[in-house]
Amino acid sequence: MPDNVGKTPLSFGGAQGKKHKDQMIIGALLSYLAFALLWPVLRLQPKLRRGWRERLGFGGGATQAAAARTIWMHGASAGDILALFPTAVELRRLHPATRIVVSAVTSSGQEMAQRLIEQGNGFDVFAWAPVDLPGATKRALSRFTPSVLVLEYTELWPWFINAASSSGCKVVLHNGRFAESGLGRYRLLFWL
Repeated sequence: MPDNVGKTPLSFGGAQGKKHKDQMIIGALLSYLAFALLWPVLRLQPKLRRGWRERLGFGGGATQAAAARTIWMHGASAGDILALFPTAVELRRLHPATRIVVSAVTSSGQEMAQRLIEQGNGFDVFAWAPVDLPGATKRALSRFTPSVLVLEYTELWPWFINAASSSGCKVVLHNGRFAESGLGRYRLLFWL
């Protein structure tokens, strides 16, 4: 059995730990460089114009009073938010004291989430999805401290997942699947 089973992504030991840490540093530098190069294009994208301060992990709206337990549900756009909503309603029925945060990448996702929040019985609060950078994801997660992160379909953001699992948050894939033929690409994406 591999010696990293059951450990968080940053807790490898020995030579494997140094290699993994080096990969993480290189990955972070490349992520920040890619973001810096893409920033002008992202700012011009109509569906992505709003919420940049929050996307970078700096503030955002009121977080509501802290709950005993928080579940963060994330989808890219309106369709993903609609797909998550029945699960949020059932979670609300089973665990009424749990705070359910919903996030999206696009303005259409934010608008759908706000409509569903106003209906009640599901989502409690909206947050813009953090940019997939180490600092932004850690700051965003510390705002809500979820115990579970639910990702819709294939919303697989390496730094977001790494920050969540490193903080002890369970990560769940909702309505997603992996084809065995694509598994190698996902492993490369996550430096496994």
